Amino acid sequence: MAITINITKQLLNSYYVKYNNHSSSKDPIWNLNKVKTKSCKEILAFIISCYCYGNITQINKFIEKVLDFTSPDIYKFILYYKRSRKEINHDFRYRFNTNQDFFDLIYAISVILKKYSSLKGLFLKYYDQNDENVIKALNGFTTEIRNIAKGSKSFEYLVPVVSRQSTCKRLFLFL
Repeated sequence: MAITINITKQLLNSYYVKYNNHSSSKDPIWNLNKVKTKSCKEILAFIISCYCYGNITQINKFIEKVLDFTSPDIYKFILYYKRSRKEINHDFRYRFNTNQDFFDLIYAISVILKKYSSLKGLFLKYYDQNDENVIKALNGFTTEIRNIAKGSKSFEYLVPVVSRQSTCKRLFLFL
């Protein structure tokens, strides 16, 4: 029996219907369904990509903790975020990253939102459609984040140094 385009389309559609639901996967990206606005999804997607290493169950627990802390309006929370001593009362350590790394990331995103309105705005500052690929833009994007955060050495696990030939797979997950 020859496989036709119609048969292939029906098969793919049946897979889509079967697997396109939250309970079909533990993929951390499903956490984006917990926030409503495009701005919230952008920020949460970036945070997910930063922490998307290790055990998938632990990643999801961590992202749940982030959402509990920030509320579902993560954009508004981070936009108005101010560093405080209260951070000591929260534990956002994750594998190689410290509690301070998390708050440095939140602070950096807050500064970026105030300056560029979005993470996309920062990325576009460095993007040139004439470039062969987006590596130069990613390098500018991550360098600015790290410069704002002034994070520790472990911060580089969250936001890699693109110029050191990082594979950037978690950043590409975000894009």
